[in-house]
Amino acid sequence: MEGLMADVMQAEVTGKERYSTVFLAIIVAVSLGLFGYFGLMLYDRLVVGAYGNDPDALAFMTEADPRMLSAGDLTSFRYDDQAYTQPAANLDWRRAVLFDEGDGHLERPFQPANTSSLGANNDGLGPLYNAKSCEGCHQANGRTLPIPGQGYLVRLSIPGTDAHGGPKPHPFYGGQFGDVAVEGIAPEGKVDIAYTEIDGRYGDGEPYTLIKPEIRLTELGYGPMGSDTMMSARAPLSLYGLGLLEAIDDEQLLAWTDPDDADGDGISGRANRVWSVEYEAASTVSGISNSRRFRWGVSDGSPSSLH
Repeated sequence: MEGLMADVMQAEVTGKERYSTVFLAIIVAVSLGLFGYFGLMLYDRLVVGAYGNDPDALAFMTEADPRMLSAGDLTSFRYDDQAYTQPAANLDWRRAVLFDEGDGHLERPFQPANTSSLGANNDGLGPLYNAKSCEGCHQANGRTLPIPGQGYLVRLSIPGTDAHGGPKPHPFYGGQFGDVAVEGIAPEGKVDIAYTEIDGRYGDGEPYTLIKPEIRLTELGYGPMGSDTMMSARAPLSLYGLGLLEAIDDEQLLAWTDPDDADGDGISGRANRVWSVEYEAASTVSGISNSRRFRWGVSDGSPSSLH
């Protein structure tokens, strides 16, 4: 009798083990199926959608009039809020890898330097700053909204010029107001921007309204600003296409200048040159300046307008 009961109990245990094994196999199979399904969706979203044009969706381009493509092989047909985050569709895999690496640095938040993060590629935040990452200002590689705290910043200067002919920074607050600081450091203050509406009319009589920013810096952390301080509100610029501008060397840009309109086309092109740390030691033209091709001149001694 005892042997029979033992056999029954053993059979019951074996049955449970088999049931558990089958159940586990089903769970694994379903999980792998869902992983594959959502993995393909993620690939389509991030790779095909964000990092290149879908060949099937763009098959019509093979027979299209080239004049309809505003940027030739670089033309993109993405229209959502990630349209500016993708690389050129004609990049080879090596340059695509470089793009992904650079895009990672753009998105990665910086952190204050300390012993635990020493040597990390994202340390060095602060002590004063405006955002924790590049994308914190250049949102999705495009322009940011004109709202303080979302990339909108304030440039400062006082009458006169610096040693290189650029704007003279404030003696205490420097050339850019830092409204955020790392722990233990007082920020330079708070930024409040109000807007005044300016009404006007176009030549055909249609009305329009412009808004003029009025900057107020409050709760100053390092003493009075001074009545002679000049302020300028800046919205961070879009980043797409800057690599193409950088690829044009200074000699070519200077060759295109025509200050006296010698060719008679009615355009007098002049090169705007400013000093930068990057070009001080080795510039292809003057040794102390580079062409101002990225819209904001590097005239305040900052490392590069490309940052």
